[in-house]
Amino acid sequence: MTSETTYSDCDPVVEPLARRAISSGPVSALRRAGRRILKAMFRLHLERQTTRELSNLPPYLLRDIGMREEDIREVASDLAREQADAWARQAQRANGFGG
Repeated sequence: MTSETTYSDCDPVVEPLARRAISSGPVSALRRAGRRILKAMFRLHLERQTTRELSNLPPYLLRDIGMREEDIREVASDLAREQADAWARQAQRANGFGG
């Protein structure tokens, strides 16, 4: 006997109700909270990594890519936000959590 929830044995009338109960209950709330926490951790990691890498570039290279040293934190934050959002959307689709 497995603990995994399957709907193959459900009555066609009961199946949508069972899916709705699971998707709107505490399990769903935990899933959403978990996704938000993972996304925040991923974003923080990306932001720190990008800040570190850009900070190690000499000023002339920053100028070559159109940046100043004082722009590093903002650019790193923006890039991390975009990448974390894209990662979260991709994870939702891959795990069947909707759009």
